[in-house]
Amino acid sequence: MSPQVALVLVGPPGAPVAEVAAVLAERWGSPLADTDVLVTGRTGRTPADLLVQDGEEALREVERAVALPVLAAGTGVVALGSGAVEDEQVRAVLAAWSAGGGHVVLLDLAPTTAARRAGLHAGSTALVGTRARWRALFDARHPRYLEVATGVVAVDELDVAGAADAVEASLVGPHD
Repeated sequence: MSPQVALVLVGPPGAPVAEVAAVLAERWGSPLADTDVLVTGRTGRTPADLLVQDGEEALREVERAVALPVLAAGTGVVALGSGAVEDEQVRAVLAAWSAGGGHVVLLDLAPTTAARRAGLHAGSTALVGTRARWRALFDARHPRYLEVATGVVAVDELDVAGAADAVEASLVGPHD
């Protein structure tokens, strides 16, 4: 893979987007941008803390502000925060990215696997409302992930290295 490869990884909470992006950037000697890290750098708070303290709209504004310049660069490996696909501008830039030869790969999980990896699989009745909201978000976002993806890699049964290998294998094709 070329060091100038243009790759964006997307996926639901629980998908190892940041971890796989880091592995691939290191393998390829490519720049890495993790929008969750950039949000934290800009605000001094994690995306989760920003969401809880200021609300989803505030998180999406900061997420868009950090994602758009990174995506506009059109090179390297980008780990996109799980909710960034909700933003129309981000989706438009992702469409331009892929039209320019970049790859947008969805690290896909079954909802049950994603819930388990996100820590929402416990039997506690206290989590019922949280699980229901999470499932509604998963169901609402999944079509958005598919809309922006140029490729899909199922990662339910894969560790991070295996997922990175599967993404690399998915990139061999007409874009290259």
